[in-house]
Amino acid sequence: MFHSPPVREETVHCPVCGHSLQHEGDLERCDEHGLFFHYGPRLLVHISTQSDERQKTLLPWQTVRESAASKN
Repeated sequence: MFHSPPVREETVHCPVCGHSLQHEGDLERCDEHGLFFHYGPRLLVHISTQSDERQKTLLPWQTVRESAASKN
């Protein structure tokens, strides 16, 4: 079951540039690098907004058969 991270009093910083992040619901926003979400108590994960061919590549646990099926 998914649980939101605890409410934090401390300022969270962008892992890329170090600027303070703005809290938006369950997400954190950097004006320069976009949205991040908390994955555990100390890890921020960047949310990709790209919709290009790079996101359509197979992941390590996917098979060539899954790729061929999605093309049909």
